[in-house]
Amino acid sequence: MKRLVKLLFSFCLLFTLSFGLIVNASENDFEELDVVKESTLVTDQELDCGVKLYQVNTTAYNDGIIDDARLNDYVVSWFDYGNNPNVRIVNWTSSFIEDWGGGQATVLAKKYEQTHPGYLVIGAVNGDFFHINENDEVNNLSMQEGEMIKPYIWDALGIGVLGWTYDGKMISGIPTISKNMYLEVLDNDANKLSETPIASVNNAISEEGITILSKDIEKNGEIKYDFTGMTVVELSYTLHRFSLDGNENNDRLFVKGVVSNVSKELGQNTVIPQGSVYLVAKDDSLDHIKLGDNLRCQYHLTGEWEDVYNTTGYYAKILDNGTSLFFESSKDDYTNVVGDPFYINCKKNRTIVGLREDGSTIFMTVEYRKDGNYGASYYECAEYLRSVGCTDGWVLDGGGSTSMALRQPSGDFKLIAGGSDGHERSNGNAMLLVVKDPGITPYMSNVSRFAATIDLIDNESPFRKDVFDIKIEVNNEIHDYDGTPITFNNLTEDTKYTATIHYKMNLENGEVFSGKVYRTFETYAFAAPSIMFSVLQKSNTELVLDHTVFKKDGVEISNFKIHQGETEYDVNPGESIHVKNLEPLKSYEFYATFDALDPETGNSYPVITPIYECSTLKDARPIITSFKLVKHAGTVLEFEYSYSDAKNQVEYAYIEFFGSVNKVEGTSGVKRFEGFDLTQNSYTFTFRLKTENGEIVSHKIELAQMDELPPSEELPNEPQPTKKKCGKKSAELVVSIISVSAACAIILKKRK
Repeated sequence: MKRLVKLLFSFCLLFTLSFGLIVNASENDFEELDVVKESTLVTDQELDCGVKLYQVNTTAYNDGIIDDARLNDYVVSWFDYGNNPNVRIVNWTSSFIEDWGGGQATVLAKKYEQTHPGYLVIGAVNGDFFHINENDEVNNLSMQEGEMIKPYIWDALGIGVLGWTYDGKMISGIPTISKNMYLEVLDNDANKLSETPIASVNNAISEEGITILSKDIEKNGEIKYDFTGMTVVELSYTLHRFSLDGNENNDRLFVKGVVSNVSKELGQNTVIPQGSVYLVAKDDSLDHIKLGDNLRCQYHLTGEWEDVYNTTGYYAKILDNGTSLFFESSKDDYTNVVGDPFYINCKKNRTIVGLREDGSTIFMTVEYRKDGNYGASYYECAEYLRSVGCTDGWVLDGGGSTSMALRQPSGDFKLIAGGSDGHERSNGNAMLLVVKDPGITPYMSNVSRFAATIDLIDNESPFRKDVFDIKIEVNNEIHDYDGTPITFNNLTEDTKYTATIHYKMNLENGEVFSGKVYRTFETYAFAAPSIMFSVLQKSNTELVLDHTVFKKDGVEISNFKIHQGETEYDVNPGESIHVKNLEPLKSYEFYATFDALDPETGNSYPVITPIYECSTLKDARPIITSFKLVKHAGTVLEFEYSYSDAKNQVEYAYIEFFGSVNKVEGTSGVKRFEGFDLTQNSYTFTFRLKTENGEIVSHKIELAQMDELPPSEELPNEPQPTKKKCGKKSAELVVSIISVSAACAIILKKRK
């Protein structure tokens, strides 16, 4: 396994570059790291739209200290998208209108898609630390799709912010924020049309410019304002955030909504309505605002952070310009480096972020073995990032917060890493890998044993118009898609295949993105016959096991055997077996083996049925071991019967039809009936044992009415029973003997 990751990378790189898709795999095997003793690649999965998922099992030395006592097992998972221009990094929080609120990564990813038609979330991880015991507000500055919903910087020792521009460039450190809040007018697509500085935020109404007033300052009860002579704009908000942190002046807030009222006639004793904020001006600063306008009030990032579109807070930097930090941290004092030295080397899951030289971001989780002595320290985490080509790396929230979610073909999201609480935790935010939806959904319109027909369904993605040159590939066979379903033949039965949809998409910046969408499917297997076992009769030491065969027309069965332990029973399909020499109150297992011939291919398939379990009784009782029709000729029927009666409990045995009692002799034999015209009627026969405790009844033999009788044939005399019971003569036999004797006497008399 030592070179497996490199070999897979080389293969995948050649494959993806042939279609213009750039996906960087791991550049080094984890096993090459000094801290890693063992490394095994588990998952190397190409996802939709140019994202790749890796999962590796490792055994590593905690804190970089090479001591077997510090070994622990980890599962390392990460998303890799290379410099794919179609991938954006997005910070997303709950969609509550007022106040913060938590959300699981699987849920937040789904909600983002619901509120952003045309975009798909391929994967997600948890983000910043948050106020877990309060309102789940993230701890640090939060820019979300160009909106600064938390304009506060937590710049404690070692802590900072990661930011991504719209085109995917990353920046890290301590951001800078504008002194003023801004009033922005938006169009219906949330594009900014204009912006105006806000002079005062939840403070005295400014003599010049705009003042924003919210109910967040009503700590001691409702406030009444005098707006005489002022322009007041009521903004009914669709999103409102007020920070717990750094809000001593009540000025750290974000508001977005629709103008519901514009007035210059509000006077004294005016109260701000619930669900609204007021924008107030003593001059003409608000004269350009009208009823129904979409407005947003927020602070701006400045300087080198000006173009940042999404952010999350980090807890510590662990990889710096290719050097892994915190080596053997348990031996040193890092009090002056990080705010929480204990967290460096604690036993927790980790969520980490890495930056590659090509500017791409790696999101990685490291899960520890719960019964181990250690978790992954900052040092091992940095080494994992460095091994996959990162130059810099940071720690996000971890422990029970660590979560990695993956989009499923159904459109739902599944947690694939984390959940150490026993369930997926609700976190303050999630970091999403977002792509433009090409608008084509693969549809397996027909899958059989040896072929599959694939079509594409156009969804309502606004980017479908930008997609062209679509091809469908299965089993290394590629066809251009022209809107009609494509059938792939010569597939192997019972085999998993991946349908790859290749496409090209025009991007906003003029680039052409070559992407892929994947769907897996399986061809059908040969529909082998199945067997359903049932116990017809049982006692304490024997039983009769029956079975029913279910198979398709034309399928032939051979070499049929029923197995019980080391014993094999060679029987015909559908034939019951009599099992003897068993023990009372004991459970026994049975299964069948046979060969099934497929008429379609001529292939023979060996079949082993699932195990059937049944048990014997405590006490002995008679059992019927056989009852079947062995001959039907003309109006003559012959039935073969047998039963077992170890304790001589049977008073008599008989075959019953239409309520008649037709006694038989012995424990086995053949009973003949004459005069049955099945063209006139149908009949049902059962074999019954009369005992002191009631009757034991066989299965039914039903003879349906027929159009004509089978041909008659010369039948031998009725066979005699193999064993007779003393003192029990058949009435029919006695009559026959008397009749024969009388006839003989008459003949002899005439001769004399």
